[in-house]
Amino acid sequence: MDPSILTQEIKDYALTHGAELVGVLSAESIDSFPEYWIGWQVKQASKKTTDYMEDAKSIIVLGYHAFDEIHEAQIAHNGKIEYPVYERMRLYARRVMRQLEEKGFKCIVYPVNLSQKKMAQLAGLGAIGKNSLVINPEYGPWIRLQSILTDAPLVPDEPYTQDQCKDCTRCIDARALTLCDRPGKVLDRHNREGTR
Repeated sequence: MDPSILTQEIKDYALTHGAELVGVLSAESIDSFPEYWIGWQVKQASKKTTDYMEDAKSIIVLGYHAFDEIHEAQIAHNGKIEYPVYERMRLYARRVMRQLEEKGFKCIVYPVNLSQKKMAQLAGLGAIGKNSLVINPEYGPWIRLQSILTDAPLVPDEPYTQDQCKDCTRCIDARALTLCDRPGKVLDRHNREGTR
């Protein structure tokens, strides 16, 4: 199948099955970055796509608008924090994964040690802001992400290059970045620099 037709078909399917945003990047583009620290729940160094799938070609990034505070609900379970909304998003991602698998492609949903934020920026979904969140032109920072690593030869989108923050420092002024030594660079609790 022609890669551009396949790409459009998968994007259309994702947009009609739960996602508000869809972008594609090449596995090569995220693998070109040196190892970096991934904070949040991962708290490990990054990996390469080939650590997950030897012949990885593309990554589909799905964005979901977090339109209500319920999207931030947390449940303590077995000593960890879980976010119920992510389970729903994983189900949507699995629907897209099944479409690719039915066409004979391999897929992995949410490869944890790849930066979801950086992949979203490389897939054209938004800029990484001073608050270290992906800032989308339509939804601002109110998006949540899922991704699918695949060996499907999809056509990558252009990376997002516009500065969504410009001179705005509201998040910094509000001290939303409690472990920040300078805008856009967040330190984890071990003083290791995290991804923007």
